[in-house]
Amino acid sequence: VASALATLLLNGTPGTAYNIGSGKGVTPSQLVELAFKIRGIPNGSVRKVSEKARNEIGHSVADISKIQTELNWSPKYSLAESMEWTLKG
Repeated sequence: VASALATLLLNGTPGTAYNIGSGKGVTPSQLVELAFKIRGIPNGSVRKVSEKARNEIGHSVADISKIQTELNWSPKYSLAESMEWTLKG
């Protein structure tokens, strides 16, 4: 994220919106499972819900094609690497 923000500050078009992310889809459950894995918490610690809430997203994907095309920016680290650094310090 920091490298994307630096790229935008130096080369972005003022007033233009750019998405920053990995460009890969992830569900809320996958995020929780990854966080638990990084922290060493057993998977059984989270109760699975058979139906998602009406307002819960199925998955989230940032369309980063604009920042890739216009500013030649791509993420340097995977979501797993970034979460590991964040959660383990």
